[in-house]
This record gives sequence, structure tokens and C-alpha cells, in this order.
Amino acid sequence: MFDTKARWIALACAICLPLAAHAQTSVTIYGKIDLGIRYIANSNTKGQSLIDEKSSTNRLGFRGREDLGDGMAAIFTLENGFNGDDGTAGQSGRLFGRQAFVGLQSKSAGTIMLGRQDTPMFDYLAPVSAGIAAWGGSPAAHYGDIDNINAFFRVDNSIKYASPVFNNTSAGAFYGMGEQAGSTGKNQTFGFGSRYRTDALYLAASMLHVSNPTDSVYDGKGTFGTSVYNGLQLASTLRTIGAAIGYNFGKSAKAAFIVSDTRFDNSALAKGNAAYRNYEFNGTYFLTPRLQVGASYIFTNGHWSADDSRPHFNQVNFGASYAFSKGVSIYWRNAYQIAGGSAKIAQINLLPASSTNRQYLTNVGLKYSF
Repeated sequence: MFDTKARWIALACAICLPLAAHAQTSVTIYGKIDLGIRYIANSNTKGQSLIDEKSSTNRLGFRGREDLGDGMAAIFTLENGFNGDDGTAGQSGRLFGRQAFVGLQSKSAGTIMLGRQDTPMFDYLAPVSAGIAAWGGSPAAHYGDIDNINAFFRVDNSIKYASPVFNNTSAGAFYGMGEQAGSTGKNQTFGFGSRYRTDALYLAASMLHVSNPTDSVYDGKGTFGTSVYNGLQLASTLRTIGAAIGYNFGKSAKAAFIVSDTRFDNSALAKGNAAYRNYEFNGTYFLTPRLQVGASYIFTNGHWSADDSRPHFNQVNFGASYAFSKGVSIYWRNAYQIAGGSAKIAQINLLPASSTNRQYLTNVGLKYSF
């Protein structure tokens, strides 16, 4: 009788052990699909079409965490980006092109992650930008997203460290290995960021340095698509720094200001160095907990050293978003850009270029997140 009971107890323990381990491990499947109808007005491109949100916000992801004890955990994220209108893969056809990393997390020491990841410009400045706001989206990003606040590119083979939050303050460092045979620095990327955040106030600053950006982060492609500015990123280095301040006026309103300075050294298009400074003011107001409206103004001021040309762009964005539930919402987005100075062509972020110095976009869409 005793031996029989012992066998049953041993069997129960054997069954419970993997269940206990499983209880400390979690894997979450999440995603988002964003489709809409757009109208682009300029003298060259006019049209209406079913489109996916061209910032590749459409995604399917897997996020996991396993508790290792003593405040330690192993984490991973695999996130695929896809084009919602035809189902094809985004990020140059990568299976997990948005993110693919594994890491270790400690409550006292911080988190270290290895893989394909976002840069500090996105991590620290995007939270208060109009480019990720429900009413703004990718059309509200800075010109060409040259400062990468809207995550136009990610970095392969990167190491990222994020510190714990101490007195509302946190910081992080980033390094991307260039994987260039015979050279440890040719295609390398590095950056830093920090922020201070309370319920009302958000302060952040970050920087990013990219060697040989065309090959290391742009996949050999242009940051400006088919426009006459394609080739600006054909440079020896891309250097960008930025800072942001955001403030919440209770639960009904918030406002932010962002400034960034981006420089391309030895740009093929500019035949020398090119610099662009972006200034963004944005505000959001919640008419109800479900309905928000917002607007932003972006001024981009450029300078090409070789011929002393000074392109600049003025852009206004406004829109609204209504949430039917936590995961389902509709939006209306508008962007209007005027190119000036030596800039003759307008181009709202990720749109086909205008043939004139003006361009307008209006976009109505439906977004489903899970």
C-alpha cells in the first residue's frame, strides 16, 4: 500500500513540475492591422486607393518572458511587419523585420537585449511625437524621417542596454556591430538616450551615430523614395541628436515640443555635408475618453555646405481618432507641406513626391489591435 501511494505521489509531482515552470513563463501574441483610403493632392499625383499604413505599422508579434528568480527574467520579442493591402512582408522582406531580439532583465541592474532593434531616437523621443499619435501617424513624421524618430529604420546585430527607473529617471546605450570583414567600425552604429518621466512631465534627449548609413541601415535604398532628394543618405556618416519635452494638462490635454539636428557627412547628393534641423510643436485634446483631436506644426531647416543651398519645409498636420474599444478605432489624418528656399519639391513622409513645392494628404482609416 505504501509503495502504491509513493508511486502516485511521485507521478503527481512529475506532472506538476512542468506546470509550475509553465506558470512562470508567458508568451503573448499581439498584432495590429491598419488600412484606409487616402487622397493625395498635388500637380503630379492624385488618387484614392485602399492602402496599408506605409510606416509598416502593421505587425504580428510574439513577446515572451520567463522568471529566472532573484529578480531576473529572460525576455524575447519577434515582430513581423507586413503590408496590409496585399499581405507581403515589409522591411525589405524580412520575416521579423520590425524587431527580433532576446535579452536578460533585472529589476536592480536593468535590461540587456541582443538582435534587431529600434534606436534611441525612437525609444526616447517618439513617445511625445505626433508621428505615433493616433490622430497623426506616419504622415506627421519629420521630413523623410531623417532623424529616425518615427523608426524608418532599425539596426541589425545590435546590443541595447536599458537602465532601471530611479527617481523617475532612466537611461540607455546602444551599439550596432557593422559585420564588415576586416573593419570593426565601417558600418557600426551607436547611440545613447535618457528620460525623466512623471504623470505630468516628460523630458528626454538622445543621439545616434551611423557609419555608412546606406548599407548599414537603409538596405541600400533611399530615405526619400522616388523624389529628387533620393541619394542624400549616400554618405559616410549620419549623425543625429534630439531633445523633447511633453506635458499633460490633466487627463484631457497634452502638448509637446521636439527639436532634432541631423547631419550627413560627405553626402553624394549634396556633394558635401548636409544638415537638417527639425522643430515640432504638437498638441492633443480628448473631447471624450474615446475621442481625441490633435494638431502639429513641423519646420525643417536644411543647409548644404557645398553650394550653400538652404532647403526648408513647413508642414501642418491635424486629425482625429475615435476608439470603439481598446483595440478598434477609426481615424482621420491630414498633412499639408510647403517646400521653400532652395527646395522645389514637397514630399510628405513615405508618400510619392510632388512635382511642385506643395502637397496635401487626407486619410481615413480603420485600425485593429490585439
